[in-house]
Amino acid sequence: MSAKIPSTALYANQIESPPRLNGSLTNSAFSISLIAFTLGAVFGLSLLPGLSVINLDLSAIIPTALHSTQVSLYLVILCWFHLWEFLSTAGWNMTKTSVDSYLLNNGYSYIAAHAFGLVSHYLLILFYPSISQNHYLIISGLALVVVGQVLRTLAMVHASESFSHHVASFKQKDHKLVTNGVYRIVRHPSYLGFYLWALGTQMILTNPLSFIAFAIILHRFFTDRIKHILLILADEETYLVKFFGNDYQSYKNNVYSFFPYII
Repeated sequence: MSAKIPSTALYANQIESPPRLNGSLTNSAFSISLIAFTLGAVFGLSLLPGLSVINLDLSAIIPTALHSTQVSLYLVILCWFHLWEFLSTAGWNMTKTSVDSYLLNNGYSYIAAHAFGLVSHYLLILFYPSISQNHYLIISGLALVVVGQVLRTLAMVHASESFSHHVASFKQKDHKLVTNGVYRIVRHPSYLGFYLWALGTQMILTNPLSFIAFAIILHRFFTDRIKHILLILADEETYLVKFFGNDYQSYKNNVYSFFPYII
């Protein structure tokens, strides 16, 4: 008797049509492989302009005014993030691994936010080139990206099977209260990690406007997700107290979330 494959697991049975999870991405081995290849290709191509050993002349393809080392670094960071979202899930949370584990299905607002950041950066290059080449801001942004990426990845690894990209409204058998590792330092490390990562990307692009916009939008998103998620306005903190009782309440009282207004 074969084991039942979870609906959110990597689809292997080709007898029936593979399920669609979030939106248009089909949960099949082909889709997962194609996304991995595409992200890897963009990652590699984005590294080329920065490799001094390669005498690469892009002027025939991209106008000189649009050459930007920061954009190349931005694309490298973006591809790395989405690849590690999948790899962290596949490595430490296999039963929840699917095409959605890349976290690419974040809606049009996610795409619009990145597009706004890139457009703003090129406008700075054209009209305020001195601001767009602020090396201190770029280095600070890169440091913030690294801290955010490490924090989020460790959150997924340390939580293991208890981690989910979706807020759970009922306690599953493998759902455990995680208070060790990075969770000993911060209560919502995956949220904080993504928050720092996103702000760091805009610092790398030296975008003052998009930095402020990202800070406001992301804070509002995480505040709503943590405190007022779901249609019934039940919040994640409430569910965690419901799942783990006094254990979580004690943990909550001793470990700060590091998000303003979320104590």
